[in-house]
Amino acid sequence: MELEEKLTEHSYRLSKKAADEYETTPSAGATFKCQNLENPAQEALMKIHIQVPYSGTEFRPSSVRGTQASPNIPEGLEEYIEALRRLRGCKFTPNLLEHKVDVQEEDGLVPRGWSVYLLATAVPGIPLAIEGSRYENENQLTFLVPDGEFWKNLDRPTRDEIRTQFEAAYNDITAKGVLCGLATLRDIYWDSSTNTLTINTQFEPFGDKYVTKSPTPWSTQYFGVYGLALRPQSLRFPYDPTMTVPQLEKIGWRF
Repeated sequence: MELEEKLTEHSYRLSKKAADEYETTPSAGATFKCQNLENPAQEALMKIHIQVPYSGTEFRPSSVRGTQASPNIPEGLEEYIEALRRLRGCKFTPNLLEHKVDVQEEDGLVPRGWSVYLLATAVPGIPLAIEGSRYENENQLTFLVPDGEFWKNLDRPTRDEIRTQFEAAYNDITAKGVLCGLATLRDIYWDSSTNTLTINTQFEPFGDKYVTKSPTPWSTQYFGVYGLALRPQSLRFPYDPTMTVPQLEKIGWRF
């Protein structure tokens, strides 16, 4: 696989005091679009996560930065890898192809510090939202509308189909012992050429050894949580989880 394009990047900078307090290490990561050189039609995603130096020590000699090396990857990243393992074969998420937990070379940002490489299937389609949102008024109600494809360009039948697939995706993912975490509409992708939905987010496993022991059962209110429906700003959660879409529409929700 050849790295073609950087899609996203992030950094989690911490001082030594904060790292000790949170019992973790500073880290940085990026997601790249990849292409198979032997089969150019085959694309994938490469996610790279590495330990980085404590804040304020980035330009210290490698001998100093090397003393910060940890063999232990952060708990959240370890749980994400476990979630991807559980999701192998799920048609609604990227599928983990390979992964490697390694140590950085002597000339790395943190010599002998941890590094993680994840190769997963590409995500088809486009995200249903982009960064940003706007307020809209309708029938004396105010809505906070995410910017992007879903609420700008898609008609009601298409949005209904996406919601139907999202409900199926939520139930399939939780049936495999995984939570969608803090997913938003930006993490939901729609391929209009095949009418397929994919969720790409920081998945989390659940079970006896994790903070979350079991998932919350599906309800129509999750459409609002993930941006697939809009509740009037004057209304507050929670609602009766048994409420149907027509019932939510009757109290002002937009679908």
